[in-house]
Formats: sequence, structure tokens, C-alpha cells
Amino acid sequence: MNDLINTTWTKQDIKPVWSDVGTKLAPGMSSEDILRAASLDWHVIKAQPYYEYDGILKPTSKQALIFDSKGKYEDYDGQELSVVSDGWEEVQNHEALDFVMKFIEHGFMTMDSAGFVKSGRLVWFVAKLNDSFEVFGGDRIDSYLLFTNPHIYGTTLDIRLIPNRLECGNQLTLEISKKGDLNVKLNHRRKFDPDFVRVALMEARSKILNYKRTAEFLGSRKASPEMVQRYFMDVFPASSKDKVSRQAKTAMAILTTQPGNEYAKGTWWQPYNAVTWITDHLGNIDPEQRLTSLWYGLQRTRKIAALEAARQYAEDA
Repeated sequence: MNDLINTTWTKQDIKPVWSDVGTKLAPGMSSEDILRAASLDWHVIKAQPYYEYDGILKPTSKQALIFDSKGKYEDYDGQELSVVSDGWEEVQNHEALDFVMKFIEHGFMTMDSAGFVKSGRLVWFVAKLNDSFEVFGGDRIDSYLLFTNPHIYGTTLDIRLIPNRLECGNQLTLEISKKGDLNVKLNHRRKFDPDFVRVALMEARSKILNYKRTAEFLGSRKASPEMVQRYFMDVFPASSKDKVSRQAKTAMAILTTQPGNEYAKGTWWQPYNAVTWITDHLGNIDPEQRLTSLWYGLQRTRKIAALEAARQYAEDA
């Protein structure tokens, strides 16, 4: 078996990771058109679950969240998305979109894409903010708002900034530390309060500036081949201490050939972007599974750790 992940790529591969999962939206679409185009024109209803005891059906003390499109999406209709308590305040898809549209109406952003994963349990909207920046004489980072409306008990409305590197389509996380990420959450037990979220999102520009400073710092510190290899082994650990993982070998192989490798050559900016290129684009992974992991799962955690590790290595350089 090849020791490397498939590293071949074309210009067509350089696109946001959500483009293969969601629906690209045209400028000026109405809320109704957005919901229809992205297959989000459905509701979540509550239903009473029952259990059988001694041959008799008895109601539970919980409520089930059920996918309901009135027959439009038959593959999903009737699916149980989660079980919640009686006091759970569910946010419908159109309510979540209404909040995003308020930002668009005020000129903060333009709608980009929308969709759902996990059979409707996670509904998402992506809008492009009017804030972008360049580093190293042409390496452009565009900023997007990811708004996730989860139909899952115990989770919350989730709003984050996702910087996306135009040169390679890598999405770069702002969660440098717990205070470095714009991640505003509301409790489903209280009614939807867009004013609370709107105030919190005004911190976005300062978070973008903080990320720019981090990028410039990584691009100012030289990275020796020995330290880069150690970094990749930290980010992509092998099952045995005596071996280098396949991902780490791949990262070393693409370090000088990855898209955008001409910017800040020989610095810690390049190793970090090698990690994000591998996690975002390489490997034969189902696009929905990849996106779910990048936004909500293991790969998101890996990239947060990779950025923090790159900062530490750069400080020690």
C-alpha cells in the first residue's frame, strides 16, 4: 500500500469545503427561495414517545423531535431527530434564517450557501462577511459566518467565524484559544433572542484582526525541517512511537507543493496550512462526513490543536 494519501489536485479542488454538500445561493434570494433551494423548507414537530409495559403502551415524560415536510422529503419524514424535555424551545429553520437575513439587510454580509447534515439534525447557513485581509503580499483570507441550528437535545445555537484561505480553499479556524473563537451559543430552553447574538457578533472584526496577527506571526518565524517533521508527528501521531503516520508523511511530501506554497516560504505558516490542506481536501472521504467532522467533530479539534502547536513551535524558533 502507498505510504502517502493521494496528493493529486487540480484547480477545481480549490473551493470551500461546504460547496460539495450545501446549495450555492444566488444574490438577492428571498428567505422562502433560500429554504426551498437548500431543501430546508420543513419543520420539526414534537411528538409523544411511548413505551410498552406488560402489553400496554404508556407515554414517556419526554418529547421526540420529528422531521416533518408534509411528504416533500419522504426519505426523511417521520425520522426522530432527538428526544427533548417538555420545556425545550425549538428553533425552526425559518427562524434561524430570519436571524441571518437581519445581518444581510444591514449590509454586514451576503448569503453564500445553506444545507443540512446528519439527516437534518444539523442545519447550517454560511454567509460571507464584508471583512477579508491579505498577508505576505497576496495570500487572501475571506471570512464567513457559519450559523448552525441543531435539532438535537443538549446542543445550542452555534455561530462561528470561518476564515477561508482563497489560495487553497482551506478553512482556517479562529479558535486559537477558547477566547479566540467567535462562538456564540444560546440555550434552547429560552426563546430565540437575535438581539443577544447580534451584540455578541460585533466582536467579529476584532477576532479577524487577531487571526491576521497570528498568521503574520507564523509567517515571520523560520521552520527547520527537523522541527517541521516533529510538528507533523505531533499533529498526526502514529499508532507506534517508532513509526511515522501516513498523514505525517503526506504532510512532509506536500509541504513545498501545496496550493499557496509560495507565500511565507520556510516559515511556520506553511506547515500549518499543510495540515489544513490534508484535513480539508485529501483522502477518499464522503463530502458530508468530511464537512461534519471539519465543523463539528474530530477534524475540527485536530486543526485547533494544530494551530496552537504551530504557534508554540514558532515561539520557540
